[in-house]
Amino acid sequence: ALTIHFQSYVNKVKLVISVDEESVPDPRQLCIDIEECLAKIKNSLNKKIGDKIEILSTQK
Repeated sequence: ALTIHFQSYVNKVKLVISVDEESVPDPRQLCIDIEECLAKIKNSLNKKIGDKIEILSTQK
Protein backbone atom coordinates (compact mmCIF):
# COMPACT_ATOMS: atom_id res chain seq x y z
CA ALA A 1 0.00 0.00 0.00
CA LEU A 2 1.04 3.59 -0.61
CA THR A 3 -0.55 6.60 1.08
CA ILE A 4 0.37 10.19 0.26
CA HIS A 5 -1.20 12.89 2.41
CA PHE A 6 -0.96 16.61 1.60
CA GLN A 7 -1.83 19.26 4.15
CA SER A 8 -1.92 22.93 3.27
CA TYR A 9 -2.03 25.59 5.98
CA VAL A 10 -0.79 29.19 6.23
CA ASN A 11 1.10 29.21 2.93
CA LYS A 12 2.81 25.86 3.64
CA VAL A 13 2.15 22.38 2.32
CA LYS A 14 3.19 19.32 4.29
CA LEU A 15 3.55 15.94 2.62
CA VAL A 16 3.42 12.66 4.56
CA ILE A 17 4.17 9.37 2.81
CA SER A 18 3.42 5.91 4.22
CA VAL A 19 4.41 2.77 2.35
CA ASP A 20 4.32 -0.97 2.72
CA GLU A 21 7.84 -2.10 1.89
CA GLU A 22 6.43 -5.19 0.18
CA SER A 23 4.55 -2.94 -2.26
CA VAL A 24 7.30 -0.34 -2.66
CA PRO A 25 10.67 -2.12 -2.47
CA ASP A 26 12.73 1.06 -2.02
CA PRO A 27 10.68 3.67 -0.11
CA ARG A 28 13.72 5.90 0.42
CA GLN A 29 14.22 6.16 -3.34
CA LEU A 30 10.52 6.97 -3.74
CA CYS A 31 10.94 9.88 -1.31
CA ILE A 32 14.04 11.07 -3.16
CA ASP A 33 12.19 10.91 -6.49
CA ILE A 34 9.21 12.84 -5.09
CA GLU A 35 11.52 15.47 -3.61
CA GLU A 36 13.31 15.87 -6.96
CA CYS A 37 9.98 16.27 -8.77
CA LEU A 38 8.80 18.86 -6.25
CA ALA A 39 12.08 20.75 -6.73
CA LYS A 40 11.48 20.84 -10.50
CA ILE A 41 7.95 22.16 -9.93
CA LYS A 42 9.29 24.75 -7.47
CA ASN A 43 11.96 25.92 -9.92
CA SER A 44 9.41 26.25 -12.69
CA LEU A 45 7.04 28.25 -10.49
CA ASN A 46 9.81 30.44 -9.12
CA LYS A 47 10.69 31.45 -12.68
CA LYS A 48 7.13 32.69 -13.10
CA ILE A 49 6.47 34.27 -9.69
CA GLY A 50 9.93 34.93 -8.26
CA ASP A 51 11.83 33.06 -5.56
CA LYS A 52 8.98 32.72 -3.09
CA ILE A 53 8.76 28.93 -2.78
CA GLU A 54 10.92 26.85 -0.45
CA ILE A 55 11.12 23.06 -0.11
CA LEU A 56 12.21 21.66 3.23
CA SER A 57 13.28 18.03 3.48
CA THR A 58 13.08 15.96 6.64
CA GLN A 59 14.89 12.99 5.11
CA LYS A 60 17.82 11.64 7.09
